[in-house]
Amino acid sequence: MLFFKTHDAVFASRPKTQFGKYISYGNKGVVPAQYGLYWRSMRRLCTTELLTNAKIEMFKDVRGEELRSLVEELKVAANAGEVVDVSEKVDLLVEDMVYRMFFGKKDYQLMDSKVNLREGLWLAGSFNLIDFLPFLAPFDIQGLTHRNKSFGKDLDRLLMTIIDDHEKHPRGNQRDIIDIMLSLMDSNNAKDVQFDLVDIKAIVTDLILAGIDISATTILWAFSEVMKRS
Repeated sequence: MLFFKTHDAVFASRPKTQFGKYISYGNKGVVPAQYGLYWRSMRRLCTTELLTNAKIEMFKDVRGEELRSLVEELKVAANAGEVVDVSEKVDLLVEDMVYRMFFGKKDYQLMDSKVNLREGLWLAGSFNLIDFLPFLAPFDIQGLTHRNKSFGKDLDRLLMTIIDDHEKHPRGNQRDIIDIMLSLMDSNNAKDVQFDLVDIKAIVTDLILAGIDISATTILWAFSEVMKRS
């Protein structure tokens, strides 16, 4: 009970990691942030402004279009007797849905963002010795410091270009998650803390990486269970 009462705030915090430092903008956002006022404010902003039923329903047509496109593609492959990598197709489906909901489109030809996001997912789940033995940081024994820094810079460059594009070309009624977050920044709807571009990029990074990985994994597990019982 001591963990849940006396020391609850201590154990509620996330450990500081290189991933959080270089990719999550110094442990900002929701996932890597330390427990406290900032974390509570970002969590409240996500649950009341970004992940409500109304906001999710806004993108129902987008998800439907991508799903229908995949079904048609699978029909063509089935008629041709082709072998289909279902895992890859599900990964691409979820990524395209997420890109369209967050960025408004899936064809930002600035960099191969899909490959880089998979690199980010790998880095997030990697065992990094330096996270536990910080004095080894100058040696970068596993090469993960370099990879975290490189991925963080590439992702930041992509996000800034996307944000600049949204600020220069308002989409009117065809708003996406970036548009919504920019309007929240202008109205300072976080209230308790100053919500700025760094917070937007940190939260977008959290939601994209978590959304793609968890959604694709859940769908694939569901497929596996259906096949086992069919």
